[in-house]
Amino acid sequence: MDYKNGYSLETITPRLAREYLATDEGKNRRPSKNHVQYLADSISRGEWVQITGQPIAFDKMGRLVNGQHRLLACIQANLPINVEIVRGVDDETLGDTLLRAISLLEAESTKGMSVSERIYANRKANQAYLAQA
Repeated sequence: MDYKNGYSLETITPRLAREYLATDEGKNRRPSKNHVQYLADSISRGEWVQITGQPIAFDKMGRLVNGQHRLLACIQANLPINVEIVRGVDDETLGDTLLRAISLLEAESTKGMSVSERIYANRKANQAYLAQA
């Protein structure tokens, strides 16, 4: 696998998803079976949202630090998915940035943000994260 730093859009096959998951080394939380099933069903129905502003992320050593549920869903659905990938992130910075993005989305969602506004806010938080990568 190429661990060159940067951002890309990739098609992830179930085989590639297994390879990426093998790099985890225990950095991710325990997967939620319900969330994996929800994502797999979405993929199977052709409702997969490709561009979310939340990339599958690998740290500077090529280890998976974000995206395990999407990769597991790809495997479970046995279908390829198109996703955003970012490589070379500082996993401590990633955690802080994701917490800020989640806080922003939760705070703003109580004010009646539309889905497109939430995606926009999420992308803005992600752009700050990518600028640090």
